[in-house]
Amino acid sequence: MNYQHRQETQTDKAPTVKQVVQELRRWDREHKPTDLGTRLNLFQYIQNVYPDGSMTGGRGALVPLAKGVTRLPQIELRDTAHDQMLARLQYGKPLYSRLPEKLNALNINWLIQNEGDRSALLRMVDKNQARALMTTAYQPFDNLDLMEAVLPYVGNGKVKMAYTAEDVFQITIIFPKTKTKIKTGDVVERGIYIRNSEIGKSSVTIAGVLWRANCLNQLIGHSYGGGNYGDGIENKGFKNGRARGEESSFVRFRHTGDTDRLQSGIQSAIESCYLESTKLISQFKQSLKVAVDDPASRLQKIVEDNDLTPDDFRQMLDNFMTEPDKNMFGVVNAITATARDRDGDDQYQLQRVASRELATV
Repeated sequence: MNYQHRQETQTDKAPTVKQVVQELRRWDREHKPTDLGTRLNLFQYIQNVYPDGSMTGGRGALVPLAKGVTRLPQIELRDTAHDQMLARLQYGKPLYSRLPEKLNALNINWLIQNEGDRSALLRMVDKNQARALMTTAYQPFDNLDLMEAVLPYVGNGKVKMAYTAEDVFQITIIFPKTKTKIKTGDVVERGIYIRNSEIGKSSVTIAGVLWRANCLNQLIGHSYGGGNYGDGIENKGFKNGRARGEESSFVRFRHTGDTDRLQSGIQSAIESCYLESTKLISQFKQSLKVAVDDPASRLQKIVEDNDLTPDDFRQMLDNFMTEPDKNMFGVVNAITATARDRDGDDQYQLQRVASRELATV
């Protein structure tokens, strides 16, 4: 079963949460993820060619300077791990791309041996592949651990969207018995959106979500205010100052290693986010009554306020013309329809833009 990017139009054909967990377990068995705590100054960085003349399989590799440092003869760096190493050493990617390989290797090895904190946590898969290079302060949180913690509370849900990639895992779980009519011929289903990154690209996020059945759009919950969900759990506002904080519709977790506390926090978050989806339905219905005289200008302002691109605007406008409702309902759907055709983080960020607009209703 491939979860690289799947959307199911019919609830009765959607995979269950248990099936996703089984798929994650299979992935674990095949790739055998492990964590290696070490120090960078115990290694030599090789960019493309090992000392024996063979080529590295990734962006570069770390070769132990002495026997016994690790059971591995070398550690190949995947793209993210390589970029994280450069960032850790404050060795800019533009400089790296401009200099010859041998000079890059010389510079990086000097920095490894002489600069800053050299402790490191390498997130390994497939025996010798480093998919991430983190600080030792980072607490790993794998997708399988997260979904097994979530499973007891959403086991009867159906997976409407699942997206797995090297950097971010996302899943939308809806509950078939929650269908609600927004208007004639337009039905939404309530559910939970979950997001995680095993390599430090994103904190664990749980949010309430609405799934619009007739067009596959989804709206991820957002609300203003504040909230606190205990140790290891936090709410974060947006850096642009538009939000002071976020309530239970949007909860982020810091994994502290305390499994019992984490389980309790996840249960609380899911319950709160599920209740918040009721508020989203109310806002969605209300948006039908909020007239927008010039939807194109409103979309243009949304693009400018959120640092989006002219191409984003064009796609939003095209999607609006498919359902030209001159109200906030039409504006929000134009954004979520644009997000529907995107992948990964781009999709997620556009869905959040839509939820912020709905919160103004």
